[in-house]
Amino acid sequence: MSPTCSVLELPLHKSQLYWTKGWLFLNFWENPAVDLMLNKKTRQGYKILKKKFGILLFLSLSVLKVNASTPSAIDSLESAIGILTGTQKIDALLELADHVADDSVKKAEQICGQALKLAREYNDSQKIIKSLSLLALILEHQGNYSSSIDHLEEALRLCDRYYYPREKIKIYSRLGETFSIFDDMENATYYGNKAVEFAKGLKDTTLWVESMMELGIIYSNLNDLPKALVVFDEVMLFAEKYGSEIVRAQLFHESGVIYARRGNLQKGLKLSRKALEIAKDQNHLHALTFIYSEMGEMYYEADQVDSASKYFQLSIHIPAEKPLLPLITSHQHLAEIFEKENLAEKSLFHYKNYTQYRDSLFSLESQRKINNVQNKQDLKFREMALAQEREIRQYVIGIFAIILIFLAALLQYQIHSKKMAEKLREQESIIFHQEKKMVDDKNEYLETVLEHRSQQLTSKTMAIAQKQKLLTEILNELEKLSDAEESKTRKIADRLRFQIRQELGPDNWWNEFEKWFTEVHADFFKNCMAKSPALTPQEIKICAFVKLNLRNKEIADLLHIQEKSVETHRLNIRRKFRLKHGENLNHFIVSI
Repeated sequence: MSPTCSVLELPLHKSQLYWTKGWLFLNFWENPAVDLMLNKKTRQGYKILKKKFGILLFLSLSVLKVNASTPSAIDSLESAIGILTGTQKIDALLELADHVADDSVKKAEQICGQALKLAREYNDSQKIIKSLSLLALILEHQGNYSSSIDHLEEALRLCDRYYYPREKIKIYSRLGETFSIFDDMENATYYGNKAVEFAKGLKDTTLWVESMMELGIIYSNLNDLPKALVVFDEVMLFAEKYGSEIVRAQLFHESGVIYARRGNLQKGLKLSRKALEIAKDQNHLHALTFIYSEMGEMYYEADQVDSASKYFQLSIHIPAEKPLLPLITSHQHLAEIFEKENLAEKSLFHYKNYTQYRDSLFSLESQRKINNVQNKQDLKFREMALAQEREIRQYVIGIFAIILIFLAALLQYQIHSKKMAEKLREQESIIFHQEKKMVDDKNEYLETVLEHRSQQLTSKTMAIAQKQKLLTEILNELEKLSDAEESKTRKIADRLRFQIRQELGPDNWWNEFEKWFTEVHADFFKNCMAKSPALTPQEIKICAFVKLNLRNKEIADLLHIQEKSVETHRLNIRRKFRLKHGENLNHFIVSI
């Protein structure tokens, strides 16, 4: 893991001079004897000065080109962490974790965990993402890929929530490469292409170069060598201008590995040596570990055992804690080489180391190999156990398949039942609407008949009223003839008057009218008496005429009374119905 790149480019001797002066100044003021000599006010000013100088020291370590692998530089960072607070302390912890990772991955994990905890306390999303990414990388070097993926996915969710596209691209690439180690083609290619797509969308050529390189590595891990080589060739021209030295080294080496795997060993070694020169210049220990190991594998595949052994030895003797994958390869092939040379002790040593690293990656393959050297009988027992496990797995899969079939059948039955219920509801709805339409049509017909009969009743009533009016006028004319001198004429007039008075009597037409009225408004008289039993027969008749919407004059003609009498009856009817002031009598009677 390389130190953080400098922001300022100062000469190395000046950087070291500034850092040395700052370190001496800080150690002087950290002396307890100096602190005791200061008064209270001076001590407060000293604390402020010490805090500011701690920040200055940390920034100088981050910015100036100081050799971070020296113990004094790490001690300085630890002292600065004790002084700093807030997000500056988080940055210092991450810087320290990055520095110590080459020597102690365990210690780097602890420091990075402190930074993550502090970032969560301050709820700083960017620092949380940075801490999770670095912690995932450290866990990956330990071989704990499961936890590494969990941390990367959490960081990815934060990038989506707070929109950090550049960090998101790097995490996509990291996830793709990690999944490719486990031959998970779907997830690996998905994340790798996502990274390239996002980098292209941001129009950031540097990020695009790094994403394309990671995509090529993913294809290489998935053994899709033609695609990997196409990607590397496409990005190589841009890497010369936009990529860092380590990116260029990795591109050279990954291309060399692919050429070697495809049979062109000379070209593969040539490209890997270019990568090796860049890694040596940059003093990138992890890159050297990978390159030495994979160059040894190139020679091993070409049956050049001496050269292979040399590079494998160089890989495992890098003076730093190394990533697991190259160590697994180097120890495995060295064990095989020494086993062929009948050097049992060396072979067993490398097999044990190979097993230890393979066990860190949760694999049983290394355990089988070491058991094959030490005790062949254990392998038979393990194969029996695996066979039994396969039988149990098949049994469980069979039960699971039966459950799935049952659930599918149950689901199909539920879907069918639901469709039948919906069809039944539709039919019921159609029947309901048809019945409702029939009822509505019947009601509409009855209303039409009732309205027609009501109109007939009104017409008949008006005819009676006209007849009554005409007979009354004739009677009045006959009254004039009753005074005539001729006895014969007087007798005729008296007879006609008698007949007209009988015709004008209420009993002659009311019974027939009541029958007609009851056919149209069956319960009207009963309802009126229910609302007011005190109504007189005359008032009942007036209510019936009001129901037919007759005017007072027409009612008076029918009943042979004065119009004022009709108004008096109406007032009595209002009182007996207990109508309030403002309530309309006609509306009330019509509603009965």
